[in-house]
Amino acid sequence: MLPCAISVIMRLKFRQQEHLQTVSHSSQKRFIQLIIPALILIGAWAIWAVGIDAMHMRPDEELTFRNTKWTLEESLYQLAFRDNQTPMWRLVIWSWQRLMMNHTEFIMRIHAMLISLLTLSVLYQIAKHLFKHPRYGWYAMAIMAANSYFFIYSLEFRLYGMVMFVATLSMRFYFLWLDKQTWQSALLYGVSVALLMYTHYYLAFLVVTQVIVLLIFAFIDWSAIRENRFNQVIRWQMIGQAIGAGGLMLLLWLPGLILLYRQLIFINFGERGGLLIPTQPTTWANIRALGMIVTSGNLWLYLGFVILGAVLLGQKRSYWLALFWLFLSSGVMLIANLFSTIYTQRYIAYFVPAVGLVVGAAIAAIPQKYIRYGILVGVVALSTYGIPDYIPQRLPYRHLYQEVSSLAQPNDVLLVFHNPSEVWIDDQLFRALDPTLVDNMVGTVQEARPHRRIWYLTNNWFDDPLVQPAFRALEQTHRVEAVVGDCTRAWCYLAQLMVSPPQRFPTVFGEQLGYMGEDIEITDDAINALLWWEVNQVVPRDYSIALQLVDSDGTLINQVDRQIQPPNFEQIPTSQLIPYNSYVDERIIALPDDLATGTYTLQLVVYDWEDGERLTLEDGRDVLIVREIEINQGN
Repeated sequence: MLPCAISVIMRLKFRQQEHLQTVSHSSQKRFIQLIIPALILIGAWAIWAVGIDAMHMRPDEELTFRNTKWTLEESLYQLAFRDNQTPMWRLVIWSWQRLMMNHTEFIMRIHAMLISLLTLSVLYQIAKHLFKHPRYGWYAMAIMAANSYFFIYSLEFRLYGMVMFVATLSMRFYFLWLDKQTWQSALLYGVSVALLMYTHYYLAFLVVTQVIVLLIFAFIDWSAIRENRFNQVIRWQMIGQAIGAGGLMLLLWLPGLILLYRQLIFINFGERGGLLIPTQPTTWANIRALGMIVTSGNLWLYLGFVILGAVLLGQKRSYWLALFWLFLSSGVMLIANLFSTIYTQRYIAYFVPAVGLVVGAAIAAIPQKYIRYGILVGVVALSTYGIPDYIPQRLPYRHLYQEVSSLAQPNDVLLVFHNPSEVWIDDQLFRALDPTLVDNMVGTVQEARPHRRIWYLTNNWFDDPLVQPAFRALEQTHRVEAVVGDCTRAWCYLAQLMVSPPQRFPTVFGEQLGYMGEDIEITDDAINALLWWEVNQVVPRDYSIALQLVDSDGTLINQVDRQIQPPNFEQIPTSQLIPYNSYVDERIIALPDDLATGTYTLQLVVYDWEDGERLTLEDGRDVLIVREIEINQGN
């Protein structure tokens, strides 16, 4: 009896341990399935965060700011009577701005990034559902996170990131319906189609693709044809569910349909029926360009993975469904573009998540675990490396204005000559430039001239007939001290700091060399001085100029003795100074480490270096006291 009892107890204990091990293994598996997608999302966020500063605004992004300045009622009115867009994006971004109480470019890009994280999350669910294993979701997410097209529209604060999200969400419900074939899943899909049409009208091309796939995979039972069961070929249940889903979609979209009818009244169409917007024809060159950007420049490598996927997964209907999303949905628009000018790269965003799904599935299907790990890491690294080549090359207004702000001083004034039609540039100026400088904006040369430091900004250096005459008028009293920006064939924007001398009238040495004042900055170890000079006639000789630091007894502490040397230029002999031009002479006097605290004097001496004879001032003195300065190196 006792041995039997012991045997029963041992078996129960073994089963309990086995159960605990199973539970532990199951928990560990669930943890891994949770942590890997989370790590991929963090990695995607890191890629976008690193690249966020490289993305510069385009004109349409400024429209996002402008449209959300209004109240909700005003915004919807503008949408209905002044626009051709759907309402979903405007409602979402309007709400985001008010939620964050912030209208900065950075906050707007954060919103785009958050939407793209949702896209990756839904893509994970699609891949996991279609191929029945979480790793397919991981691989799809990883491939998509390193995609250059996805990168661009994960940062741009227009509606195209949201287009990718709602397209992915709709495909998620679509695939669920095809799998479950229940009324609940059909109606959920119908709701998702209404969401598509509220987001962008071009998503109708995705709906067309979904209908075509329904006709092929859902409405016809091909096995019944093969087995000669012709009375069961048509799947009437699926057709009924499709009609129900379509009816619900139309009911939900009825307000949007009315809005579309109202918008069609004022939309301008081109001669071929397309929109009057910059579009691209359906050519092999443009198809290749699209292929390059959605593969980060690795078009042939990605096509190789598509073929590999067909070999490894060709027997699975799920892989063909993914291929239809990738190729058919994009092909429908490109074919329509042959007859009507409607295509540009950003309008076809709805098919891009399928790139991650198809390529990720092909790599995940490779049987050897470590080989597929290595291939995934290599493809992600290669794609990430290629992203910078596809970042839009836009004029970096934000960086230019930030540099101007770093150089500006409190009393600077701003004089701007922008093309009046490019209001989006003004918008960036007001957002990125130092508010103090913006508050000091003047409208004319006459208003600017009394101020000593003027920032002269223009994007029309060669095109506007008023820009250069205004600059020459300022040059009569001011000189260019710093230039931010450039003017090349690629782009032209100049922010020029024009500074007048500190003194209105010169202090003249020897009736030849006019001293116009100084700008002094004292640091712990040096005195940084900018001396201003001008002449009203050619100086016959070359003179040396000594800026000296002396103590209260007149003892020389240190000096800089040479000819005039503007910042970042060679020295200019005084005999080469051009009359009626002003010159800045940069001098740095090093302070000895053991210099005692006290009052010191900066003074100027101008002399003939050949014989040592000094030039005198009008009062007969041969030394000009520049200023008294306090030095305390202990603070």
